Amino acid sequence: MLPDTVAELAGHPRIIGIKEARNDVARMEELLGLRDEAFVVLSGDDPTACRAMLSGADGVVSVASNVLPRSFRRLCELARTRKRDAAEGWNDRMLEINDFLGVEPNPIPVKALLQLQGIGHGLRLPLQPLSATHRDTATRIALAVRELETACDAVAD
Repeated sequence: MLPDTVAELAGHPRIIGIKEARNDVARMEELLGLRDEAFVVLSGDDPTACRAMLSGADGVVSVASNVLPRSFRRLCELARTRKRDAAEGWNDRMLEINDFLGVEPNPIPVKALLQLQGIGHGLRLPLQPLSATHRDTATRIALAVRELETACDAVAD
């Protein structure tokens, strides 16, 4: 939807917000101008969620948070409290994992990482397992996930 259309819908009593999943700074800025107590703007793009929240987005609907729950909570807390340097630093630590989650269609990479964490049983048809091309990377990324999630508990602002 165009931001003008969103602006028209923002006042509807049954519409409380929008999830914006495009990596478009100007578009996000336009949508953030529509925010008020009755209408929220959420990022739906993990790689740009930090930037969006630091610009005023109310939060994120995240794929990566399924494998990085503590890390995403920390990122959101840092961004909401406008600790820009800390938020951007934490976001930088998550970049490689976010990049991996885009190597194949969602939810294949996230399900592969969850399975490596002992969560779930893989995918159901018609989805296929992570391709052999990315399996070694998945194992390495699963270790990075474990380290980052553990670091969340030890890091101070």
